[in-house]
Amino acid sequence: MQNYINLMTRLTTKLSNMTTPRGDRTNTGTASVFGEQLVFDLDKGFPLLPYREMDFKNVVVELLWFLRGSTSIEFLERHGCKWWSEQCSKTGDVGPLYPLQWRGDGDEYPDQFFEAVSTLLNDPTSRRIVVNSWDAKTIPPNSNDYDDNVSRGKMAIAPCHPLFQFYVEEVKGRRFLQCQFYMRSSDTFLGLPANIASYALLTHIVAQLIGATPKKLIWIGGDVHLYANHLDAAKKLLEQRRAKKIELPIYVMPDLSKFGVRVDNGLNFDDDGLVGALTAGLHHYYPAAPIRARMAR
Repeated sequence: MQNYINLMTRLTTKLSNMTTPRGDRTNTGTASVFGEQLVFDLDKGFPLLPYREMDFKNVVVELLWFLRGSTSIEFLERHGCKWWSEQCSKTGDVGPLYPLQWRGDGDEYPDQFFEAVSTLLNDPTSRRIVVNSWDAKTIPPNSNDYDDNVSRGKMAIAPCHPLFQFYVEEVKGRRFLQCQFYMRSSDTFLGLPANIASYALLTHIVAQLIGATPKKLIWIGGDVHLYANHLDAAKKLLEQRRAKKIELPIYVMPDLSKFGVRVDNGLNFDDDGLVGALTAGLHHYYPAAPIRARMAR
């Protein structure tokens, strides 16, 4: 993940040299750049950041939450993931955000994820294999009042990664799957490493469902930023990167059909056994020490 380290180095240098950080919704201040790209070859290792310890189980739990379709954070809380505990309504709901946008409600919102997988199977050269979470009518105001946003039928927060697209390439009779995702807003220290791992895992999941090999993950960043309160943590990360070379882990997908995840049953991810099975698929992850930082809100 040298490409990520190069990006972090640029932002750390920029923030260190700024007299006045750039303003933002949280009033924390940032250094930011615009229009970035990172490419990860999934056959060269699983892109889980090794230069600080990442909680891969939380990555798994959050992704399964998206794929299960419920906007309540109950599933996250039950499995110990607190990532959304302070970004929801008082009743523990995030409004019409990722789970609803991805999986639909059988009425107003279509099941975009199911349609994407079905299209990959039936029309793999389609240029419309896209899942879009930027639902203009439910985007909230630029406010941190999550309870008020949800009570008015809005998302608790605007989606940071609003769109992803799949692409299938066939080479010598083998099918390879690529995924590209766009982040309009990217917290480079805390959020981005988890987002990269999440979409890499999603690519592995979809590849198994369509009988393909996961090949490439492409991240496109809009406003790519380092928060002022993460500067010391970022410097520590770069120190740990210089301390020693650490290899990327590998990932081996479990057989999803054993947990009822099949196209012919609507891609149901409700089996709680998936949390342990998907977490256990990560092998040879020997990261550097954890680095604590508080999310800007």
